Formats: sequence, C-alpha cells, structure tokens
Amino acid sequence: TIILTCIFAGALDTLGDEGNKFARTTIMPQLFPSTKDPSIMSLISSSNVLATFFCMMLVMSQQRKLGLAIFTVFGNAFSCIVQYLLTLCIGGAPSTLIPYVLVWWLGQLFGFSSSMASGIIVTSVAPREERGKWSGISNASGNFMRFTGPLALSVIYGT
Repeated sequence: TIILTCIFAGALDTLGDEGNKFARTTIMPQLFPSTKDPSIMSLISSSNVLATFFCMMLVMSQQRKLGLAIFTVFGNAFSCIVQYLLTLCIGGAPSTLIPYVLVWWLGQLFGFSSSMASGIIVTSVAPREERGKWSGISNASGNFMRFTGPLALSVIYGT
C-alpha cells in the first residue's frame, strides 16, 4: 500500500511537473514575446539543469535528517503554489517576465524534490526481487500523466 500510494502521488506530482514544463514551453512564449528568442529560451531551459542539480543535492543531503516523506509533501504543495502564482503573473504580462521566470524556476527547484523522493521511496520499499516491476509501474504512471497533462493544461489555460 505504501508503494501504491507513492506511485499514485508520484503520478499526480508528474502532473505538477508537466504544469511547470507547460508554463515554460507554451505559456511563456505566448505571453512574453522576448522569450521566443532561441538564446533566451535556451538560457531559461538550461537553468532547469541547475535547478535539478540543486534539488538533488538538497534531497540527498537532507533525506536522513528530515526523511523522504517531507519532500514528497513539500514538493507537491510547492508545485501547486507555483501553478497558482504563475497564473497571477500571467495577468501582468509582458511586464511580469522576471517574476514569472523566478517563480517558474523555484517551481523547478523545489517541485522536483517530490518526484525524486517518491522514486527513492518506491525502490527502497519494494521487495528486492520486485524493484524493477514497481519502478516500471511508477514510470508508466508518470508517462501517462506526461501524456494527459498537456491536454488537461491546455483546457485549463485555454490555449
């Protein structure tokens, strides 16, 4: 049941991660025309690697002290808050580009912590001989959300 809960929560978290991706690839270029420039979009997209690195360092350094469960809850909550804040930044476009990018980047930094923690929990809780099976199910549910997420988000954002 812990494994299934982590897989379900991880799938929902993937939807939040897709929301951040959608905010960068679909919403940002439409509302902030300066980001259509390939060099600016590359810079913004590349910063994702830095956010992922910092996230990994945070989770790996604090997992023994705080536990992984806190990261799953914190990351999901943070993704939700970021999506809300991004909708507020949209209202002031194009003059709100810097706050939009900062909020988006913080969403990348902290929102991914739940995905990382969930993956670690699934592989550490699953019986050794079934780790591949449960990791596969977790990845499949995440991929399903990566498929359906942009469809749902396009309806929500009306794009």
